[in-house]
Formats: sequence, C-alpha cells, structure tokens
Amino acid sequence: MIDKSNSKIYKYIVFGSIILACIIVMLLTTLKEFGEIDSIRSNQLEELYQIAGSASDNDTYYAIMDVLKGKKDEDSIKLGRQLLSEQGFTDSYVNNYVTIGNDNKNNILILNIVIAFIFIIGISIIVFYTKSNHKRELNSILEVLKRFTKGDYNYLAPITDESIGSKIKYDLESLGKTITITNARLQEEKEGTKALVTDISHQLKTPLASLKMYYSLMAEDELEEKERQEFVERSKEQITRLEGLVAALVNISRLETGLINIKTKMNDIRETIIQAVNSVYVKAEENEIKIDLHKIQSVELPYDDKWTKEAISNVIDNAIKYSDRNSTISIRTQKLHNYLRIEIEDEGIGVNEKEYTDIFKRFYRGKRDIVKRQEGSGVGLYLTRKILEDQGGNIKAISKSSMGVNDRGSIFVLQLLLE
Repeated sequence: MIDKSNSKIYKYIVFGSIILACIIVMLLTTLKEFGEIDSIRSNQLEELYQIAGSASDNDTYYAIMDVLKGKKDEDSIKLGRQLLSEQGFTDSYVNNYVTIGNDNKNNILILNIVIAFIFIIGISIIVFYTKSNHKRELNSILEVLKRFTKGDYNYLAPITDESIGSKIKYDLESLGKTITITNARLQEEKEGTKALVTDISHQLKTPLASLKMYYSLMAEDELEEKERQEFVERSKEQITRLEGLVAALVNISRLETGLINIKTKMNDIRETIIQAVNSVYVKAEENEIKIDLHKIQSVELPYDDKWTKEAISNVIDNAIKYSDRNSTISIRTQKLHNYLRIEIEDEGIGVNEKEYTDIFKRFYRGKRDIVKRQEGSGVGLYLTRKILEDQGGNIKAISKSSMGVNDRGSIFVLQLLLE
C-alpha cells in the first residue's frame, strides 16, 4: 500500500513529466518551423540571384517569368551571385531585402511559447478540477458512512453520471435500504417474541394457579377421601389442558421462527380430510355429533399432508366444541379455477361478524360466556391460518345468520392452491 508522501511524490512526477513533454513538443515544433523559414529564405535568395544572372544575358521579363514558373538555372544563380557581389551586394546585404526573416522567427517562437503556456495552464486546471471533484466525491461518501454509523440509513443517491463515485453512492443507497428492511424485520421479530412470551405466561398462569390450589387443598389432613379424589380429577384435567397448551405453544413457536418447514407434494385431499376427521372422531361420538363426508371429492394437489391435516382437524375440533348434541358437521370440497375450496359447516353457536378476523389471532377467545366456559387456549384457528398461508392458501369464517337464513352455526372456508 502506497503511503500519503509517496503518493504525493508520484503525482508531482506525473505532473512534471506532462509539463516537460509540453516543452519538448514546443521546442521541436519551433525548430521545424525555423527550418522551414530558412528554406524559404534560401529559395528567395536563389530566385533573386537567378533573376540577376539571367537579366545580364536576356530580357528581364523572361528572366522573371522563368523564376515564377519555377524553372531553376544553376548557372544563372551562380552568375547572379557573382555579379551582385562585384557590385557590393553580398549575401548579408541581400538578406535585408528578403521578406521572411528574424522577425518572423521571433513571432513564431513567442506564439509557440504562448500556446505551450496555455496548454500547461489547461492541464493544471483539469488536474486541479479532477482532484477537487474526487475530493468532493470522497467527502460525500464519507458523510454517508458517518450517517450509517449513527443508524441513519435513509440515503438517496443523486443521479449524476456513470463515474465510480456515483456507482459507489448507488451501492450505498441499496445497502441502506437493505439494512433498513433487515432492522425492521428484526424489530418486528423482537416485538413478536415479546408478545409471544407475554401471551404464553398469561395462558400458563390459570392452569398452574389451579394446580397449585388443588395440591394445597389435598395436603390438608382433614380433607375427606371423596373430596381428595375430586381434586385429583380436577388436577388431571388441568394437567391435560396444560399438556395441550404446551404442545400448541411449541407448534406456534416453531412455525413463527421457521423451524417447521412446510414441504408440499402431490396428495389426495380426500384422504387428508378423512385422516383429520379420524383424529377427532372419538370426541364427536362422545358429543353425539355426526360428521357428513358425502360431498368431499378426490382431488390431487400440492400441499403438506401432515400440517394440512392438523389445520383441518383444528377447525373440525372447534366445530365439535361449540355445537349442540345431535347436530351435524358437514364437510364438502369444490374445485375452482385456481383453488380447492373446503367448507366445514356446523350447527353451533356461530361467529359474531365483528369477530370474523379476530378469531384467527393468536390466543384469541370469544367474548361470549358460552365460549369462555369451554376449554381452549385460542391457538387452534391461529395455527390453521398460519399453516394455510404458508402454503399460499387462506381461511375465513361466515356466520349462517349473516347469510339471511335463520339457521344456527357457521361455515369455515379453507382454500388451497391447485398448483
């Protein structure tokens, strides 16, 4: 790496070389022009001698015409020089009458010096401007980097030219945008993690408090065996609820942090729906709820079989939970242009229109008392939405009462891409 002092010496050497080259070119040009002047002077002298030599033997008119026509007569030139010399007109004397002389040489010398000086001044101005411009470019880039170190990445590069400085500024603008987007994502993840921790602590608080109370009561000596057995059963219920909650929380955490990779491949949606129903069939039997599968089609499409089954079973489980005994849950599919539509219709309590989007939020529980009395953590429908969206699909809920019918219940519509 060249240090600053060596760099300066190198610049001075280059600049001095340019000036020296200019002076050499000027001298060579001047010498060439001087040679041309001497040649012209010599020709004019010879022409004068030829006229004088020819005029002594011939008519002066014809002598001049021969010179104008470029006819060169060495004998006439020799004779003319001799005759003029005899009359006292030597070469030095005759030179005074030649039109091109030392004054012309002086003028040419001065002109060449002026041209060389102007050229050197021009080179100096260009070098100074280039150096000044590069310095401004460098200071501008350093200023952008200082802003970056202070956390200000909102930089827009000015559109100027195709110089290296402009390209660096454009790259810095792209880098600033990338850093801004990355910081926004990190902040979003930080807020999401904070909210997740808050939600988890809130969800775990109730079952843990119940377990703590039950074990405190069972530790009392005067507690009857029947009462003790009742608290044991209640503790088992809370533990089961806690296990389900922890499992759901683990799935949520893995989905949101990208630890679960949705791997799509061609599957038959009919088989997946049947597997989802089988996972909750016992619960439906216990509540004397019938599940109608007569309108599901066998359609091959790309999706993750495991997680899509989880998504569908969450919706069916939710329908069983909020449906009356001896009711029916109907599942049907419809192949559209770009999507496969899955409808899960129940005869339960329905969904309030104001809660159409809220029910798919993490840990959201309905505001009605009948919902609060049911066991649940508010993560099932949220997981379903995440699983479908990660595959390019979606889910929505419709209350049948909002469709202009008097029927109770709701319809959950799940959609998956056909390609």
